Amino acid sequence: MSTQKQKQFVNVKLEVVKEFKTENGGLVIGYLATPESILKEFYIATFDDNFMEVAWGLGDTIEDALENAEKEWDRLRDEIEEDGEEAGSNPFSEALQKLNTEKKLTKEELQEMCRELEKTATSEHDGDETQICNFVGNGRVWIDQKDLDWLADDVGDSTARKMRKIMKYGIDSQGGYYYYDFEE
Repeated sequence: MSTQKQKQFVNVKLEVVKEFKTENGGLVIGYLATPESILKEFYIATFDDNFMEVAWGLGDTIEDALENAEKEWDRLRDEIEEDGEEAGSNPFSEALQKLNTEKKLTKEELQEMCRELEKTATSEHDGDETQICNFVGNGRVWIDQKDLDWLADDVGDSTARKMRKIMKYGIDSQGGYYYYDFEE
């Protein structure tokens, strides 16, 4: 008498929700996967190098799937470079940057986020008022990198983590500040 389980298959509908052409000529594709079962839907991030399409990341949102794919690509790239080979740039980093550019926040949305961050920072600094954001005109805000990272990592503030995801591609070459160009 065999106690071997039978394999069960679930049909999944895949829908392309985002495509990003990369500088190296490949294509990053984001899919919404909708299982025909009790499983909840999820996103898949793939890379097609014009030869083969490979899944690199999964997530609850397209951004999560791209971030997971970005981490996996970086992990593999580090292994390849340890062997003395050139691995090239990360197409998922490029796709995330393009995705964040598409999601332009308004000045009002940024101001609200900044108020929340500065309120949390002031509370954490025993009432000493802390300015994190500086709106300089021309549709740009500068954000203190050290304070934002502290709020995101040490304090665990969800607004700070969200803002850092948005800001991570706008880093001042002099260091010390993130910047974001918003819609006025």
